[in-house]
Amino acid sequence: MQQLDEGIDEEINSNYQQTEISNSELNENSNSPQLSIKIITFGVLHGKIPKNSYDVLYNLQELPNPLTAQARKKMTGLSKELREDFISNTMVKSHFETSYREIVGKLNEKLKELRNIAVELEDKPEEEKETKEDEEESEENEEDEDDEEEIEDEDEEEDEEDDEEEDTDENTFVIAVCCHKGKHRSVSFAEILKEKLTSDSTLRSSISSLNVVHRDVHKKGASNNNSRGSHKSKFFNDY
Repeated sequence: MQQLDEGIDEEINSNYQQTEISNSELNENSNSPQLSIKIITFGVLHGKIPKNSYDVLYNLQELPNPLTAQARKKMTGLSKELREDFISNTMVKSHFETSYREIVGKLNEKLKELRNIAVELEDKPEEEKETKEDEEESEENEEDEDDEEEIEDEDEEEDEEDDEEEDTDENTFVIAVCCHKGKHRSVSFAEILKEKLTSDSTLRSSISSLNVVHRDVHKKGASNNNSRGSHKSKFFNDY
């Protein structure tokens, strides 16, 4: 693995684009809690994502689109030219800066929680730790038995997608960003956010990896018959 600003692994296919930045050269801070950050973008035109799959959601449908409609047909938020035009808008820039401060605040809260947990574990005698582990294992076994009994009931609720997805890992912070098509505003926002986070000296040692997934950036057309109007909503609200 390379350093955070060097180790970039990018995967592209017909459905989505994924970029992962890893940071493993943190030996001096190896005892400090670290967060894995995931940024996922999507277009509400192509369907929502489960509410329990992210920690915070930014809905950008009310922000102005970058460039012209003709230019957007040829470019996405992966284009530097389009991103620069997007962030140059006063309204967009103000919204991004407010969002960034909020994200940093939430990241610091999450890190504080992890530090407190680490301190509690360090303070506990070894016997208590083992007892705790045994209790957790017992609870997991009981949950497995309950899950087996509820399989039939779950099969009858296939339409409830939110319940089918797992909650985010406690060491992972997921930022969801959406716009209408998931190609321009949300992708631009996420790419700018990625650059900002990886260049933030106060956060670098606390980030173990940063994964960016653009779910709909390469999609064409709509996956359903819903109109644009039926999806629009205000900032920070559910979509």
